[in-house]
Amino acid sequence: MGERGNVGGRRNDLEAGREELGGDRGAPAAEREELGGHLVAITAEHEQLGGGLLAITAEHEQRGGGLLVVTAERERRGGYLAEITAEHEQLGEYPVEVAAEHGQLGGDLEGIITEREDLGGYLAVIAAEHEDIGAEVDEIARNETTLPAMLDFLTHPHRAALRETPLSDAQRAIVEKNVASFASFDAADQAELAGLMQVFLAEKSFEGCGGLELTEEMKVTIAAEACILLLHRETAYYPDVESILVYPAAYRVRAKRHDGAVVVEGDEDRLGESWSRGTVVLAWDHVKADAGRTNNAHNLVLHEFAHQLDGEDGDMNGVPDLGRSSRYGSWGHVLAEEFEELTSSLYESHGKHSDIDAYGATNPSEFFAVVTEMFFGKPAAMKDRHPALYEQLAGFYKQDPAAKGATG
Repeated sequence: MGERGNVGGRRNDLEAGREELGGDRGAPAAEREELGGHLVAITAEHEQLGGGLLAITAEHEQRGGGLLVVTAERERRGGYLAEITAEHEQLGEYPVEVAAEHGQLGGDLEGIITEREDLGGYLAVIAAEHEDIGAEVDEIARNETTLPAMLDFLTHPHRAALRETPLSDAQRAIVEKNVASFASFDAADQAELAGLMQVFLAEKSFEGCGGLELTEEMKVTIAAEACILLLHRETAYYPDVESILVYPAAYRVRAKRHDGAVVVEGDEDRLGESWSRGTVVLAWDHVKADAGRTNNAHNLVLHEFAHQLDGEDGDMNGVPDLGRSSRYGSWGHVLAEEFEELTSSLYESHGKHSDIDAYGATNPSEFFAVVTEMFFGKPAAMKDRHPALYEQLAGFYKQDPAAKGATG
């Protein structure tokens, strides 16, 4: 009974211990449940991560395929590079040959360069001479009278001094009294006219005819009128004129004229003549009257000396020496048209009337002399009614009398 009692007590102790252990077991179970929850969360996260890894793996596989393509492309390109390298090696031989040939050419180039340097020296000398010549040409271009002055000095050395000689007081008084147009010239033109007159008076011979006794007044007045046509122009001072015959008034000559097929011979009264053999004939009373009037389309001296200018090229045909060949076309066109209009107004009148003197219809030479008179005597009228004709004469005479305010 005693041992059984002890055994029973032990059982009781065991049960009590088991209960205590049961309490301890309850705590780990709770912890296990909590851990289980964590594991579930971790598992879920792992599944999510696993899905990401799957996506990454799929993308990696795709990229891997792309890398395979790139690798294949690179291999193909590598083949090309190998071919290019081989070709480059072949080409490498050519530069060597070219370099050798270049070396040969280099020698030739050195010779050419040396020759060019020599030529450069010659060119430099030529350029220097060209600059000197250019300076001389520029100087001539700036002063149109330089060349004639040089020629005058060589052929007529006395002319340069005469051109610089002013009119004496007595000569100037004659010009101011007798030549109405002189007052319209500015100081420079008056000085130039004076120089031209001095040469004219020194070189031309004057002779009185019909009982006329020549005076200084007659010579100076004729010289002034004749030299008006020479202003601003390159001139030889009427090279064909040697003598000027002066009658007191109109003079009578024996002459022939054609009337159709009939030649009529008889006496004629004349006021002036211009011969191609070196003589000009003038009636003094008309010279003085014409010179003293303004707005007058008749001037005997201008008319006869215009003939002399017309004949300087060898023919008195209405076409004087115009200088540049380009001027002849327009000159011929304009003057022929005006000449035709004048002749039409006379011979096919139909009531038409021309302000150009009818004597100009005689022939082209007389037409040129007549329109020269009008150009200087009634410039405004000519410029207004015959502008093309005025332009041609202004170009030839290098003057613009209409601009001086002369009336027409």
